[in-house]
Amino acid sequence: MKFSFINNKICYLALVCFSFCCFSFPAHAIGPTLVLDIKSGQVLHSENPRAVWHPASLTKLMTAYTLFQEVKMGRMTLNSKIKMTYEAATKPPSRSNIMPGREFTLANGLMLLIVKSANDVAVALAQASAGSEQEFANRMNWWAQKLGMTDSYFVNAHGLHHEMQRTSARDMAILGQAIFKEFPKYSKLFQTRTIELDGKKMQSYNNLLERYPGVTGMKTGYICPSGYNVITSAKRGTRHYLAVILGARSSLYRGEVAHGLLDYYLKGGKKLANPSRNLHQLSHGVQLGSPYNLRPVICRTKNKQHAYPASLISPIAEQFRKKMPPRVRKEAVKISLIPKRILLPKRRPILASDAFNSAQMHSVASRWGTNHLPKQYRRLQPPRSRPLMSGHALIRP
Repeated sequence: MKFSFINNKICYLALVCFSFCCFSFPAHAIGPTLVLDIKSGQVLHSENPRAVWHPASLTKLMTAYTLFQEVKMGRMTLNSKIKMTYEAATKPPSRSNIMPGREFTLANGLMLLIVKSANDVAVALAQASAGSEQEFANRMNWWAQKLGMTDSYFVNAHGLHHEMQRTSARDMAILGQAIFKEFPKYSKLFQTRTIELDGKKMQSYNNLLERYPGVTGMKTGYICPSGYNVITSAKRGTRHYLAVILGARSSLYRGEVAHGLLDYYLKGGKKLANPSRNLHQLSHGVQLGSPYNLRPVICRTKNKQHAYPASLISPIAEQFRKKMPPRVRKEAVKISLIPKRILLPKRRPILASDAFNSAQMHSVASRWGTNHLPKQYRRLQPPRSRPLMSGHALIRP
């Protein structure tokens, strides 16, 4: 009886393993990919570049671009004061945990936005720039349409999940190229790996920073419906390429695929997957409707039967997966908040109608000066104290 029970248990485990191997999603899968030559605008590699996708925190690149334009037009400066509101401070992580009411400069806010990917800072920046996050999102959409990002639509400034918020690998490449070409002075912002705020260190989620020589940024993003996204660029000699990876199964995997693609093309590799003259000529892989929701694939460990959609997998890009070199640590960039001002209660002025004795008047005059006394009392001088001579020690003021 015991032997039959053991056999049944072994058969059951074998059946479970067989069904998992045959019907589960691939151990490593990746969504749309694209590699772009930033200088010439030529597309070196593309797989499903027009498939609409949830951008996640890649939205903050559009937020940063809109703020760069605000500074360029003179509406804001890098020293503009940004106040953390209660609405912004209550946003879900990732966040900076700055208390409501505290202030910081726009320059430090951009550091927190790109490096820490702070959702609370993104909302605070949007409110300070446009008055409300919705109005700021309208500005983001206006600039996106001007750049030719026809597959994108933004609802918020932080990238948390919303059904209507969408983008594509092609549109993210357009945005990355525009940032490098129009605002090269902000390039160091995207290369920063670690920042330190009031003694607390915050690190970027971009694995390629401090690991791959020549990396010049840019941004990562992750929510369950989108998977792990990354836009990263690297420069070697006169070549400056940008890679877009959407929908990876893990943070490590997206970094390794981006590393392999960039390393292959920076070394002069041949164009393998759907090259094009420029981004605006990409027409293959167009997907209409709402973005595909990867939550059952990425975050639901109990429902392993949900497979990664085969039409969105990039099989060629997966072949370039390459292990990243060891990390080379760099010093953290220190930033700080604006010191909080302590407002003391105002003193009530002394009026001529106030009735108080000479001792009180002299006390006020000696402590605050005679200007705080009414006009008719300002010339009064405190009486000279005379020494006591009746057998006591001399006491002088």
